[in-house]
Amino acid sequence: MTIDYDQQLYCNYHQGRRLEPSVMQQWRRIACRSVGDRSGLTILDLGCGTGRFSSELADELDGRVFGVEPSDKMRSIAESECDDSRVSFLKGSAESIPLT
Repeated sequence: MTIDYDQQLYCNYHQGRRLEPSVMQQWRRIACRSVGDRSGLTILDLGCGTGRFSSELADELDGRVFGVEPSDKMRSIAESECDDSRVSFLKGSAESIPLT
């Protein structure tokens, strides 16, 4: 079954998946703990949705982030919400990652 996020789901996805700042801070610590001190990494946020973790990853790891998302509308929300020059959003999927 394929879910089409561009039909209706994108409307509520961003708000419904929003995390409180304290929860986001906890996520940052846990997600990045295993990476250690590796600033300057290039990071792939595959299936980034509305990009809620993309900027967080760029901040925490001080690196470049490529958010890859197949849904045009989800990607559009990500682009409008993110003003970090280290983050780029690309159309793609796990089967077709637009990076070489």
